[in-house]
Amino acid sequence: MSETCLMPPLPTIPLGMSDWNELRARNFLVVDKTELIPDLVTNYIKVFISKPRRFGKTMLLSILQELFTHGDRNFEGTAIFGRWPEPDNRFPVIRLSFVNIPCDDVEQFEFKLRDALINAYEKAFWATQCEQDWSALIQSCAQLPYHQALNKLSFITDTTRVVFLIDEWDYPLSCYLNDPAKYERIRRVLHTFYNWLRELHRVRFALITGIMRYKETNVFTGKDVIDLSMEPKYTALLGYSQADILQYFADYLDRGAQLLGVSQEELLDELTYFYDGFCFDYNAQVKMYNPWSINSFFHQVKDNTRPIFRNFWIDTAGDSKVIRSFMERAHPQYADIANIFTSNIAIKYDDLGLPRPFSLVDLWPLLTLNGYLSIKGLQEPVAYNPTDRVFICGLTNLEVTLSFTKQFMWYALDNKLIRASFPSNLKASLAQGNIASMCTYLNEVLSDLLPDTLASANEVQYRTIIATAIYFCDYSVREETQNRKGRSDIEVEIIDPKTMSVNHVYVIELKLLPSDQDTPTARTKLLDEAQQQIIDHGYGVNRFTHGKHVTGIALVISALHRQIVAWRKIEPASSTTAGATVAGSIAPNSGVTAPTAIVVEGTVEPLTLLNKPEYPVSDKQ
Repeated sequence: MSETCLMPPLPTIPLGMSDWNELRARNFLVVDKTELIPDLVTNYIKVFISKPRRFGKTMLLSILQELFTHGDRNFEGTAIFGRWPEPDNRFPVIRLSFVNIPCDDVEQFEFKLRDALINAYEKAFWATQCEQDWSALIQSCAQLPYHQALNKLSFITDTTRVVFLIDEWDYPLSCYLNDPAKYERIRRVLHTFYNWLRELHRVRFALITGIMRYKETNVFTGKDVIDLSMEPKYTALLGYSQADILQYFADYLDRGAQLLGVSQEELLDELTYFYDGFCFDYNAQVKMYNPWSINSFFHQVKDNTRPIFRNFWIDTAGDSKVIRSFMERAHPQYADIANIFTSNIAIKYDDLGLPRPFSLVDLWPLLTLNGYLSIKGLQEPVAYNPTDRVFICGLTNLEVTLSFTKQFMWYALDNKLIRASFPSNLKASLAQGNIASMCTYLNEVLSDLLPDTLASANEVQYRTIIATAIYFCDYSVREETQNRKGRSDIEVEIIDPKTMSVNHVYVIELKLLPSDQDTPTARTKLLDEAQQQIIDHGYGVNRFTHGKHVTGIALVISALHRQIVAWRKIEPASSTTAGATVAGSIAPNSGVTAPTAIVVEGTVEPLTLLNKPEYPVSDKQ
């Protein structure tokens, strides 16, 4: 039996579970986020907190529901045990999640919300001494119009104070950023609801969570609902800090490092590179990990499985619908979107911290509040008053960068900027190892996408577009994979369809050829440089490639033609490739070339009407 099999079992990490009582009952690994709760519920009555999805908001509401309903009896061993401010009081908790209230039919939305509210009241008062009275009341409300039901439900006994916990309040509005009429229909319903909620006087505590701050819904009217989203003190209430990782995932870090064959420090560096960097406080100091990504990564380690750095968060967070909905309406400039990949964006506090009407929702705050962009720093000179500050924002981390580029590619497909069949064609070329064909399909994307931007594009922009195109084929793609000598441009994991496991990795190195130097000799020189860089820097030799066949790919991109014009495929000398020539690594200043690689190369003619790919009639746009 191997040493790995003898490792003791690790505590189970919950995925898709946010019920506090169930997590405790099943002894799941839970990161304690209760330290700030006593201060929160003591100093505030009605609070709003904005964070991206999958950041622990639902878990926080579950914790608060249990505390207000039963006190801290089920919190032994946590920071709040013995510090709960209401040890002798119990409160009915009205809890709603707008993600779970159907909004696909806007005409029925107010009735769905009414039913959800009535059910929440029924659950909240079921355990009190008022069951009979409230059951009768709920029964009568079921037949009343929406606003009458709200008015009826507001008559609570004089001594009863209620807790309201509302999750993802803005989700129904965000779904219709491309449809002003439907947005307005939803807004009117929510206006009525929040007007009723804000006027209630017998409220012990109310927490409203979400992402966007939409104006004219009565959530942010006046000063009774306090927005704590950017307060540094409460930043650690949601998300995982580096200290949380070191404390709660110590055993997982140790096991994961063993499985990957690296040190814990190296594993932490990669976790930071992929998943850290979410920052929303007005001092631009506290950086957090997304809990879903960290839980998902370490969940692989539980069964002694070699973990893979995947894009866990965006694909399950539901934000793609929001971003695509906005882009369908606003049609942002392609050059502006591409600029995100190479430059940071300056965003004023007002754009992040103040509510915006439908017509003034802007792409940059939308991306920041949804987690695609995060605060990287403060613009100099830094204003003393946080509300006067300007924040420098950029793509949050590698996971988010890859996920956002996929959304961008969807945008290009939806607007028929590129051919719908390109992913399947490109995927087949990669699976077959046909690099010439791969270059042709990539050139078609480069020809169709961002022509104005590519007029002055740098190597990073080309790399991003190429990585995005490959990523869109459902291959795992990493940009700038680090080893001890540097970072490779792009690494692509090819999955064997028979075993559904990764058996082949392409390591791609790009070189950009200036317009005034585009000659056959210059192209060959850059291919040589790229090949030597792949070999000398050990690209393709890292924890992701152990036990896998690795192929180096050198690509030369012509700034003159804005396309790939030359390629070279580099295989280990032990490989056998038809038509290949034996080449060697070039030892600097030695004049000696040692045969170490099998090389196949070719040129790519810029696409014209004479050599453009042909497709079936059904695929032509």
